[in-house]
Parts: sequence; C-alpha cells; structure tokens
Amino acid sequence: AIQAALAKEATAREAAKRQAEARSAELKRKEDAIRRANLEAAAERQREEARKRQEARVKAEAEAREEQQRARAEEAEARASAELAARVREKEMAAEEAKARHRAAEEAKARHRAALEAAARKQGEMTLKGEPERLQSLPKATETVSRTTHTLALPKGWTAHKDKKGRTYYKNHKTRTTTWDKPTRSAYE
Repeated sequence: AIQAALAKEATAREAAKRQAEARSAELKRKEDAIRRANLEAAAERQREEARKRQEARVKAEAEAREEQQRARAEEAEARASAELAARVREKEMAAEEAKARHRAAEEAKARHRAALEAAARKQGEMTLKGEPERLQSLPKATETVSRTTHTLALPKGWTAHKDKKGRTYYKNHKTRTTTWDKPTRSAYE
C-alpha cells in the first residue's frame, strides 16, 4: 500500500511536473508570440517612419524643384523685361535722334530759304510791270534757282526762279519783266 501510495504520489508529481512544464511552455509560447508581435509592431513603426521620411524627402525635393523653376521663370521674366525696356529705350533714342536730325534738316532748310530770300531782297524786290496777262499766269516764286547752274548762262540783270509746280521762269530786274523762255547773253548785251 505504501508502494502504491508512493507510485500514486510519483505519478501525481510527474503529472504536476508535466502540467508545470506545459504551463511554462505555454507561457513561453505566449511570451514569444508577444515578443514577435512587439518586434513586428516595431518593424512596422520603423517602416512607417521610413515611408514618412521618404514622403517628406520627396515632397521637399518637389518643393525645391518648384522653387527653382519659379526662380528661373522669374529670372527669365526679369531678363525679358529688361531686354524689352532696353529695346524700348533704343527705339525712343532712335526716334529722338531722328527727330533731332529732322529738326536740324528743317532748320537748315529754313536757313537756306532765308539766305535765298535775303539774296532776292538784296537784288531788290521789284514789282513786275507790263504784260498783265502773262504776269497773272506766272505763280509767285517759291525759291530762287541755284545761281551756279542757271545764272552763269544768264545775261546781267536776269535771275532764274521756280514756280510752285517746279517750272523755271526768268526775271529781268532792269525792265521788270518775266518770261518762260531762257534769255541768251547775245540778245540782251
């Protein structure tokens, strides 16, 4: 009976030992599962943080590219504006130079006209007499024809003039007459 009680007790101890080992193995499995879950959660967190860092880096690079493009566009626009302003200034300067040249030419024409008028006055402003019909058909002289080309061949006292239509007529200041025909030296000398 002692042996049976001892065998029963040994069996019970062995059963308790097996149960304790089973509980220990179960606890170890649970701890391992928790540890694996914690590791997986930590790895997932790391992956999520890495993904967020990557997204932030991509976003920052995109913003930097956009900023560079915006800066380049602003530089190009500023360059284009400066070039346009320079072209406008050049055109304005060219226009001013053209106006100045035109004014100078007009002043030169006015001086030339005044010199011609002074020369005509110096020769004497004579009223034309005789042949009233012919005088009415002659328009007033707009300018005296250059002496170098026409007065060399004219007799003394004659001057050549142009009417408004550009036709040449001749004045005799001695007789106060005009004619469309060019006088010759031999006929009046």
